[in-house]
Amino acid sequence: MKSFLSNNWYKLMVASSLFIFSVGFFIYAVSPAYANTEKTSVKTKTDNVGDEYIIEANGYLYYWYDTQSFYKYCNRMINGEPLSIFTPKKIKLP
Repeated sequence: MKSFLSNNWYKLMVASSLFIFSVGFFIYAVSPAYANTEKTSVKTKTDNVGDEYIIEANGYLYYWYDTQSFYKYCNRMINGEPLSIFTPKKIKLP
């Protein structure tokens, strides 16, 4: 064993440094790829054309035909009243 180490020490050093480098590179490459289920994004479109109101939330597009329907929907949701009349059109985004 002593003669093996004395004859091949540079090979062991190169192999161990390459192994450490490859593990470090793997950790660097994989670290940005993680799931974040806590974050939910809600974006409102404020520059609506016409009177419609559009909201993108959690991969869906919610569309009201006029802003008054949106406001009535929000008020009824807060008060716990039925929402069937003012329910938005829901479209799954790609």
